[in-house]
Amino acid sequence: MTGSSSRDKRCSDHPDFSRTFAKQIDPSHSGEMRNRRRLGCRAAARSYSGDCTARTPRRREPSVRLWARSTFAKLSQACFNIINMFTENSKEPDSRGTAPNRRRRGRPRGRTAQGAAARLSLYNTAIELIAERGYQATTLRDVADRARVSVGLLYRYFPSKRAVVLALYDELSAKYAARAAEMKSAKWRDRFMFALTTSLQVLSPHRSTLAALVSVLVGDANEGLFTSTTAFSRQRVHEVFHDAVAGATDAPRPEVAAALGRLLYLVHLAIILWWLLDKSPKQRATTSLMALVRRALPACALTLRLPRAHAFVVAGDKLFREALFDDPEPHKSRPGI
Repeated sequence: MTGSSSRDKRCSDHPDFSRTFAKQIDPSHSGEMRNRRRLGCRAAARSYSGDCTARTPRRREPSVRLWARSTFAKLSQACFNIINMFTENSKEPDSRGTAPNRRRRGRPRGRTAQGAAARLSLYNTAIELIAERGYQATTLRDVADRARVSVGLLYRYFPSKRAVVLALYDELSAKYAARAAEMKSAKWRDRFMFALTTSLQVLSPHRSTLAALVSVLVGDANEGLFTSTTAFSRQRVHEVFHDAVAGATDAPRPEVAAALGRLLYLVHLAIILWWLLDKSPKQRATTSLMALVRRALPACALTLRLPRAHAFVVAGDKLFREALFDDPEPHKSRPGI
C-alpha cells in the first residue's frame, strides 16, 4: 500500500497526468519515439514500466578533442599533397628531355676543382725536382716530401715518374698545337720557320727540365720520343709540320709533301736537341743555327723542284720511317691533299 500510494501521489502531482498516461499507452505518440524517428533510429523503444513519465534520450555532440583530431588530419593530408605535387614536378625532365642532375652522397664522380688543383701542384713540384736533381736522382718520395703530402696521395695522381714525363709531353704538345694553329698562308719554307720558332718558344720555360730528360727522350725504350707510349705527343707535333708543307702555297704533290713534312719534323727535333745541349751564353749558337737554316731554305726549295730531288726525299723518308717510326706507310691521314 505504501508503494502504491506514493506512486499515485507522484502521478497525481504531475501537471498533465492524463496526457502522459495516454502517451505511455500509445508508444507511437511518445516523445522518445518522435526523437527516434527524427534521428533515424530503428531500434525498439525503451520500456519504462516502472515510471509514468517518458524519458527523451539526449543527442551526443562531438567532443572538442575529436574535432581537433579530424581537423589536424585534414590539414596534414593537404600539406602532404602540396609537397608531393612539387616533388613530382621537380622529377620531370627538362626541355632537352633529360632528367635534372641531382647530387648524390659520397665523393663526386670525375675530376673536381680541388682535385685538379692538387694534381697541378704535385705536377709542378715533380717537374721542379727533375730540373734540379735530374730524372734518375728524383724519386716520388722526394716529390711527396717537397709537396708535404703523403706518398699515397701522390700515387693517386702519378703512380710513377713515367706518368709525370707523359703528362709533360701531353701538356707541351697540346700547347704547341694550339699555338701553331695561327700559322698563316705562305710558302712552305716560311711556314716551317714559323713552326720551328713556335716550338722553341713553347719549350723555353721548361728548358732545364727537358735538358735533364735528354737521356730519356733519346735513349729510353719506354719513354723516348719514338716509342708507342709517346705516340700521341709525337703525332700532334708531326701534324704541324705536315700541314706546314701540305697547306703551303707552293706545296709539292701529296706523296712528296708527306715525306718532306716528316723530314722537316726530324730537322726540328735535331735543332731542339742542339738547343738543349747548347752551353753558349743565352744559347747564341742556337740562334746562329736558326739563321743558317733560314738562309739555306730558299736553295732547298729550288732544288726540290727537280725530279731527282723528289725521289731523294721520298727514299730518305722511307729510311727514317723504318728506323724511327712505328708507321711503315706514308702519311695517309689527309687523302685530299
